[in-house]
Amino acid sequence: MKERFETQMDNTVKIITALVHLLVFAMLITGILIDGFSTDRVLVLLFLVLAFGLAYVLRPFEYWVDEEYITIHKNVLPKKIAITDVASIESIAFADLKIRLRLFGSGGLWGWYGIFWSAKYKKISLFCTEKKNTVLICTKDNKYYVLSPKESIAFGHKIQLIKTSNQEC
Repeated sequence: MKERFETQMDNTVKIITALVHLLVFAMLITGILIDGFSTDRVLVLLFLVLAFGLAYVLRPFEYWVDEEYITIHKNVLPKKIAITDVASIESIAFADLKIRLRLFGSGGLWGWYGIFWSAKYKKISLFCTEKKNTVLICTKDNKYYVLSPKESIAFGHKIQLIKTSNQEC
């Protein structure tokens, strides 16, 4: 049976997302009002709409856990992690991840997601919408995933329960 775990954006994500959108579009509108339309401005506007749209559709908006998979739901390209591949799961403070570099993804626009470099874990995949309630999943092949379900303790317990029941069979 699938169980759904919601995400929620923390205030930092809300502020970053709102400010980036407002500032960029305000600069473009101001430029258009002062100097009129130009091919350059239209191209920049199209690029930004595409980039912001891509950031929106790739953000995690919920997690599902069933007997086989942890599914990170996004508007496109959901990510699945097999329960049998999970070596460990633990609550972790975001600061303890020691993230040093964003390799690909978003660093606050709609959340923190993508591939990052951690001083502690090396390459790490984030699928977070807030910096609290973070859960670190380590797979048997030493891949690291960080998720931020609103109810992180229940999320961890559900995965441990499934792992335990799968081992008893």
